[in-house]
Amino acid sequence: MKQAAARFFRALGIFMLSSAVIHLALIMIHSIRIGSFRLFNLFDILDLDLFFPDIASGDLSFALSAVLSLALFVAIFLFAAKGRARRTT
Repeated sequence: MKQAAARFFRALGIFMLSSAVIHLALIMIHSIRIGSFRLFNLFDILDLDLFFPDIASGDLSFALSAVLSLALFVAIFLFAAKGRARRTT
């Protein structure tokens, strides 16, 4: 039963990651077609405007989104990569 649960969560994680990659690829294609990269606003991608109206609009929002995205990437890179490296050595 433990193996089935582990396979389920692994498959779920792969499915979610694959869906996110496809979603971002479609946003990239559409952004290139319309000539605007404002669609890459993290607040818009996460639909935070459902909770905080107008959070995904404006230049400040786009800049904060870029900074937050970079900070999130760096945190994942530093902490997740460090943990993975420890397990393989």
